[in-house]
Amino acid sequence: MFVSMAFTVHIIFLFSLLIQCFNADAVAAVPMVELKNAAVKGTKMPAMGLGMGGYGTNKRFGYGGYPECWMEVAGCGDFTKRAIGEWLK
Repeated sequence: MFVSMAFTVHIIFLFSLLIQCFNADAVAAVPMVELKNAAVKGTKMPAMGLGMGGYGTNKRFGYGGYPECWMEVAGCGDFTKRAIGEWLK
């Protein structure tokens, strides 16, 4: 019996999805961090979801562009200083 590669990939995907569903208690083990300055008191986020977003290295996107560039070595140090200054106001 011949089984196509696409069919095999779909079966493997569904099997891995089922494994994840039955292992849902692993998701609850993610540590939560309370956001002290949140608009709603007691707001929490998973620790792995707290990235700051300064992943860019291209100054051409400018201040507030995406992905934001915060790296001094890439020439974006002024963006970082401006963001900190605005946050402190």
